[in-house]
Amino acid sequence: MPGCSDCNSAISGDRIREFARRYAYLRLRSLNEIDKGGVFAGMTPANVVLNGCDLDNAIDAAIEQQANALSSADAKRSAATKG
Repeated sequence: MPGCSDCNSAISGDRIREFARRYAYLRLRSLNEIDKGGVFAGMTPANVVLNGCDLDNAIDAAIEQQANALSSADAKRSAATKG
């Protein structure tokens, strides 16, 4: 695992561009084309297809929820080792 001094080299620029290209593809998909098939981003259990700002907001919320769950788990472990 890279330390903080290695943050800039943790992911290569090519890899970041690859992730950005894939995300842009999903983000820019027209919801009016879903009947043509293909790859779309969706959310369950609501069973909705997302793009644009809705996709951004759903991803941001999921990342925050995951971070909160990890913080909560860390706090519980810390309390268990002290008690």
